[in-house]
Amino acid sequence: MAVDFFFEPATFNITPLSQLRLQWSNIPNEQSLEIIIAEYQYLLFHFYLIKSIQHTGAGKVKNPTHIGKLEWGIRIGIVKVALLLASSIIEEILLAHAIQRGYELPKKEQHRTFGKIIKAWKEVSPKDINNKRWKQIEWLNDARNNIHLHKLVKTKEDFYRALHKEENKYLNGVSDLIDFLKEIKSK
Repeated sequence: MAVDFFFEPATFNITPLSQLRLQWSNIPNEQSLEIIIAEYQYLLFHFYLIKSIQHTGAGKVKNPTHIGKLEWGIRIGIVKVALLLASSIIEEILLAHAIQRGYELPKKEQHRTFGKIIKAWKEVSPKDINNKRWKQIEWLNDARNNIHLHKLVKTKEDFYRALHKEENKYLNGVSDLIDFLKEIKSK
C-alpha cells in the first residue's frame, strides 16, 4: 500500500551541538561527550518523528483524504530504535563516569558490555542511582538485547504488545532517565 508521509507539527527545533555540549558538561571524557551529544541530538529528532509522523493516500499529501498513524509493525520498529539509541547513550554515560571514577572494568574494550558496566557501578556506587533508575537501566539493557531477533521468538508478542500499549511510558521513561543521568558528576 503506497502512502504519502507528512509531519504534524511540520516544524522541529534542532538543538545545536554547541548548546548540547553545555547541557552535557558533566561527562568527564571529551570523546564520550561528543558521541553522546551527537546521538542525543538524533534521539530528540527521532522522538519528534515518532510523535509527528502521519500518512494519507498516495499523491494526497496536499489534500489528505484521510490521516493515519504508522501501522503496528512499523510503529513498534521506530519505538524499538528509540530505545536502542537511548540505551546506547545511557551505556556511554555510565561508562565514561565509571572510567573517570576508576571502577573495575574489563581491560579489553570489546568486553565492556552494558551488563558489565552496570555490574561495576552496582559494586561501587549503587547509591548514586536509586532503585527505580536501576530497574529502568536493567530493563533497557535487556530490551536492547532484543536486537537479536532470536530472543524475541518466544517473547515477541509480550514485548511488542507492551511497547505498543505503553509507548509513551517507555519513551518518556528513557527521556527522564537520560535527564537524570546527565546530572551525574565525576570530576
